[in-house]
Amino acid sequence: MAKYIYVEQIKDLNLENKNLITALAIISEFWDVCCCVTIKDGTPIGVALAPTLFEAKLKALDCNPVEALNQTIAFSDFIDEQTAKTLSKMNFNTIILPKLNENYKKYFEKIDT
Repeated sequence: MAKYIYVEQIKDLNLENKNLITALAIISEFWDVCCCVTIKDGTPIGVALAPTLFEAKLKALDCNPVEALNQTIAFSDFIDEQTAKTLSKMNFNTIILPKLNENYKKYFEKIDT
């Protein structure tokens, strides 16, 4: 099951997690654009910029889809409903989001830990 981390919760987390540190370092450079990054063992395995976060997610996963399984994925901005639906059906250990729209929480209720 995926663990969802909102950026505002970071201060309460153990920052020794290599995936978390790497994801934050990358997406912090792209707060003003649509960026998605996938991380495995502290190393970026896919980074993409696109007009929408959904497209950025697709491009980041296209970089190395097999290695992205059960790993960390992070986004630079609020995700839309299409991205929320897709993420709820995918297999990630951790999903890092700036925040999740209250209307989209229904997609994550079954898998939130």
